[in-house]
Amino acid sequence: MAQNFQVVIVGAGLSGLRATREVHNAGLSYIVLEAMDRVGGKTLSVQASDGNGVVDLGASWINDTSQSEIYKLAKEFGFDLVEQRTEGSSLYRDEMGQVHCIPFEMPAKLEPKQLKEVEQFMQILSDYAERCDIDDPSNVPDAKYLDSVTVAEFIAGFKDPSASPLVNSITRSLLGVESDEPSALFFLDILKRGTGLKNVISDFKDGAQYLRNRQGNQAFCDRLAAGLNSGSVKISSAVKAITQKEGEDCLVETINGDVYRANRVIVSVPTPLYPLIHFEPSLPPAKKKLGDSAKSGYYIKTILVYAEPWWHSAGLSGVYSSTDGPVVFTHDTCIPQDGQYSITCFHAGDPGRKWSKLPAEERKQVVLQDICTAFGTVVDNIPEPINVIEKDWTKDPWAQGGPGPVWRPGFLAGESGKAIAEPFGNIHFVGTETSSVWRGYMDGAVRSGIRGGQEVVTSLDKVFGSTILSKYLSSRLPPWDWRKKSVPVGYCAPERMHQINPTFASDMWSYMCIFTELYLKWPLFGPGFFGGGFRFVAELFVRVLGPLPLSWKGSYDGDGEPDESWYDQSKVSEPEMSLESRVTQSRDTVEPAEQQLVLSILRRGFSYLLEERLSAGELLEDASFKALMDSLVHAGCYS
Repeated sequence: MAQNFQVVIVGAGLSGLRATREVHNAGLSYIVLEAMDRVGGKTLSVQASDGNGVVDLGASWINDTSQSEIYKLAKEFGFDLVEQRTEGSSLYRDEMGQVHCIPFEMPAKLEPKQLKEVEQFMQILSDYAERCDIDDPSNVPDAKYLDSVTVAEFIAGFKDPSASPLVNSITRSLLGVESDEPSALFFLDILKRGTGLKNVISDFKDGAQYLRNRQGNQAFCDRLAAGLNSGSVKISSAVKAITQKEGEDCLVETINGDVYRANRVIVSVPTPLYPLIHFEPSLPPAKKKLGDSAKSGYYIKTILVYAEPWWHSAGLSGVYSSTDGPVVFTHDTCIPQDGQYSITCFHAGDPGRKWSKLPAEERKQVVLQDICTAFGTVVDNIPEPINVIEKDWTKDPWAQGGPGPVWRPGFLAGESGKAIAEPFGNIHFVGTETSSVWRGYMDGAVRSGIRGGQEVVTSLDKVFGSTILSKYLSSRLPPWDWRKKSVPVGYCAPERMHQINPTFASDMWSYMCIFTELYLKWPLFGPGFFGGGFRFVAELFVRVLGPLPLSWKGSYDGDGEPDESWYDQSKVSEPEMSLESRVTQSRDTVEPAEQQLVLSILRRGFSYLLEERLSAGELLEDASFKALMDSLVHAGCYS
């Protein structure tokens, strides 16, 4: 039997959990289904060694300027942010195998004339990227051409001998692929969304590699999950099918056989994983094409943990890059406050693919040899690491690579480029690749989650606003018309099931049902959009409010036979179904004082006895109602 929620979120990475926070704060009911055995997605933090802080095997850096949403979370959670080391010289191994000591952030060993040519070419790239339209990638004069060629083909047109190796190095480090794989438009679009080439490759202020999180970036997801309803995140629950029919809710089925029904679904999985989910009906052609064609980059990390930062005393930054691997580039990832000293090695693109085919021990030895050879040109007697940690994201079935999806020529300038973030019916899509800025980064993931969560909240607000009032009007039909029309009996006063014609007091019951549903975001006496008959609702009355009046016994006029226990005055409301439970659980983020004001109103508005039920005039003059309205106005909910 399906479990009912207003929203099902598929994926408990940064985007999915940030979307869930929006849903949670709106007071909607929800469940998060995660395929992995943990939350975090492509953030993964582990102990560096015994008691010496953590290292990040996944996403690693943020900044405090243009990446405002992830930085906002870091400040909210009280994380300690550490500036990336930019002191000292870097190392570069050329095509001939010779290692050079070069100034920090210089891409290679370059003569003055070559350096000037590189700077000129990078300006050309920056200018091309600046022309991109992040709202519509096809809205560029030469978009069709740029999306018809690879980056390598685009670069070849400039006939600059230094351009090809430079750009290939950028595509490897940025996307995890060779320059002959992605579309030129896709590459330039990524640069534009990252505020330009200069910032994308920079480790300084405003750069993409400026700050690291001492607590580890998986802590973002851990903290987001901790702020959700208890038990609302289900790990090891991969979704295999999502079904939606016009005018009906969505059904979400996991590989475990669990089924969930929801008004809306938020899909937060990498686009290349869309084919693992059976969508019924099938995704629109433009969106399906994205999932079928996208491939994640080839990205692997090996982290070498040392007892001390021996490269610091040698005047080295910890940055090393090579043209052919096996280590494509490295970064210093120390956290001195924790005594955690490490160099993170990246294996990306073709060198990463080649290296990953080696046996585990050989992979380790090859990396150590590469590091010793390069750093050994400056440092004598390089120590053995105290720990070596490897993470191959390409072998993770729920990631299939990183940092994000890459599209070959022919997709971005067409309808698929516009469809990436578009909803499909009642299914909404989030993920870093759907963000308007910083695609492929944690900030992009957070931004997409906010956008997707707000889409769902807004769409359900519209549903509530349009359907609740129409249901109330339907509830005014006289009793003898009930069986002729589809009437939401959960909005009708209980006396109407007992051959009592509607009165103003009956209207107040319906008003209170609407008020309660708007406040709790879920109907009190009925499964909302899922149907439910008279007998079902009568049982809910008893479970929530206690037994029906004894004087009504024998006058029931609904479907099925009445249950004599409905009128048993010794019964009480069920604790987990009571008004108190519904209010405190559905609105657990508001102050207890507000909860008590609402309960005071509901207890009198849902009185079985018509003469004791609040009237409209009494409600407007009621002290609790006035105090509640004042508090909502003060909070900015109404004006």
